Amino acid sequence: MLIGLSEDLPKQDSFFTATVAKSVDTLRNLLNNDPSKLAQHILIDEGNVDSYLLHGWKWNDGRYDVQKSLRELVDILNKVCFFVAPPFDSLA
Repeated sequence: MLIGLSEDLPKQDSFFTATVAKSVDTLRNLLNNDPSKLAQHILIDEGNVDSYLLHGWKWNDGRYDVQKSLRELVDILNKVCFFVAPPFDSLA
């Protein structure tokens, strides 16, 4: 099980890295690569990304039940991320 998941990790990492890179490029283009505007638009709940991700982070047990198998959790997270950021070829 863990070996299978570890083999999937590079594909998922590539997908999420590409998604974030595309989002940043799009945002830069929309804001004419203006650093002050970019800084204003990369806030989450009026805080920086690091604070949002690392401080006070808590697993959402209601949505991602820890009693499910690791494979089920990975599949759920992938579906959520696919819904939020579909593959780039489907956006063209």
